[in-house]
Amino acid sequence: NHRTVYIDTPENAILSLSRVDYSGWEALLNGQSVEFIRAYGGLTAVEIPAGQHTLELKFVPLSYTIGGILSLMTWLGLAIVLVLSIFRGRR
Repeated sequence: NHRTVYIDTPENAILSLSRVDYSGWEALLNGQSVEFIRAYGGLTAVEIPAGQHTLELKFVPLSYTIGGILSLMTWLGLAIVLVLSIFRGRR
């Protein structure tokens, strides 16, 4: 998931996000990584300085990366087995 929020605030503020505090989320404020603050017990918030900003929220959990690597390795293994079986069949 990816969300972009455009913010214009005259004073420093805290933006409360109606999103459960799961690991794997990243926040970028004007392209710079920022830390989440826990809000209301289980939700998240981000400190926003005064001015105009762009906040990007990205969901990039480690499990997606590991799953992608395992899937790629599986497909490569299947391709190797297919190529080897084709070459053995021609002999």
